[in-house]
Formats: sequence, C-alpha cells, structure tokens
Amino acid sequence: MVIKVNEKSVSAQPMNVGVARQRLLTPERVDNVDVLLDRLTLAAGASTRFEPSAKSLAWLHLLAGEAKLEHKYRQRLSDTHSAFLPPGFPATISTDDGASLLYVEIPDAGRLDKSFANTTPVFTVINWTREQVFKAKSDGRMRVALVSPELCQTAAIKIQMVIYPPGTTASSYHHESAASFMYILSGCAKLGRTVSDCRYSLAMWSISALANGTI
Repeated sequence: MVIKVNEKSVSAQPMNVGVARQRLLTPERVDNVDVLLDRLTLAAGASTRFEPSAKSLAWLHLLAGEAKLEHKYRQRLSDTHSAFLPPGFPATISTDDGASLLYVEIPDAGRLDKSFANTTPVFTVINWTREQVFKAKSDGRMRVALVSPELCQTAAIKIQMVIYPPGTTASSYHHESAASFMYILSGCAKLGRTVSDCRYSLAMWSISALANGTI
C-alpha cells in the first residue's frame, strides 16, 4: 500500500510561540505506522525543545534556513545538516532568522530493534555533503547514510540521502515486515511497482509512505 501526501495539503497548527507544525505521517493517515513525521516551521527568533522518551528515538533534518541545536554543546545547522537524538536526549533548536525542518520520531524503538534494551544509541550530527557517497552500479543513483547501525548504534531506523540523476530508474525492492517513506527535497519523480506502472507522481515536498510490500 502506498500513501502519498504533499505538505501543501496539510494545514499547519501552532505548536508554541513562533513554531508551526504540519503532521505528515500519523497513525490516522497510515495504519500501524511506527514512525511519526512532522514538518516544523520556526519564525525568526523562535525555539522549540525536543524531548525523546527513554523508549523513543528522534531525527531531524534542516530544510531551509540556519539554526542552533543545543544540548550540552551547541551545534550550528544549515540545510545540509541532520541530527539523530537518542533516547532520553533533550535538545533545543533555535533560529535567528527563521528555519524549517523535518522531525521524525519512533515512539517505541524496542518494537523495531530487538537489541534496543542492550545498546546505547549515540547522538550524531551529520553534514551529508561531507560524508562518503555510495554510487549504485545498476542505476546510477547516489546515496549517503544519515542514520545507520554503524553511525548511530541502532537498527530501529535507517535514513539515507538519495540522489537520482535525470532519466534514472531505481530497482524494485522489498522490505519484509518494515515500512519505508520517501520525502522529495527537490525535483520530481514517479513511483510504481514497475517502470510501466509508475502511477504515483511525486513533486517537491511530497512524501510517500510504503507499508510492508514491494515497490
């Protein structure tokens, strides 16, 4: 099953002073979803605090603007930065001139990572333009790991930045007992089970959620 959402069709609700939230992936929109996804927009001078519980994991990616992420230390973020927040890791993001970001949370990471109780996920900030790029031989796409067991010490979620050159087509894939989602940062694409069955058009700022199945 494929769920397609464009953030322009999702109304923004005030979260706190100067912060608006669009709830893109929710249990109401995708049945049995283990991942929640929001787009947050911060006005100039605004800030908000993230407080993952002892059971949850969180990840954020700056879409536009510049911001500061503070825990014990201060990290400066631009639109090439993402950050992984481990369980019980509160952090505050603030911006002087305004910013927008994606915020992903897994409320119950133990459901997805059987070794969760015996591992210690680590706080990670990545500038994806400075990370190793893996190029697929079959279709020319390039990918950069943003969240992986090697980087963050958890198998609950994997996140990649993937770049498809013009005219390329990815191979079909199947994730048994797992769901996937794709967020289009730029450009446009078509999605389907085969090249001749690309029935879903995805424009910039669209998200596609794939429940357990092949695409």
